[in-house]
Amino acid sequence: MKTRNTLKLAFASLAFAALFAACSQTSPKTPMDKAKDELSELENKIDSVTEDDPKLMAELEQRLDRLDESIDEIGNDLEEAGENVGEETKEAWENMKDESRELREKLDDWSDKAGDKLEDMGHDIKEGAQDVKESLKDSL
Repeated sequence: MKTRNTLKLAFASLAFAALFAACSQTSPKTPMDKAKDELSELENKIDSVTEDDPKLMAELEQRLDRLDESIDEIGNDLEEAGENVGEETKEAWENMKDESRELREKLDDWSDKAGDKLEDMGHDIKEGAQDVKESLKDSL
């Protein structure tokens, strides 16, 4: 009888331990969650970009490309799921595509501004060099 109660208690403890372990495990992030996190991080970085940091532009462009790949992957998963996908999920995916497009436009605008600034500096340098040449000729 004592052995029987001990076995019952051991099995009950094992069952509770298994249940506790199963409930305490966190589920891995879905591709949608990963893409949302990446999108949020990119938005923050692009908002803090200045025209004076050309290295950052290349990094942001690479990250935006990776984000677009993730969004495409999610789109493929949604297509495979077909009608089983809820409208909320489809809407979230469309919103991410729109936000990615907006981020790419911001990045392009920033790139254009930086390019214009460099072009203006190039013109200023040429004008300054021309002025130096003329002043040297005049002094000789």
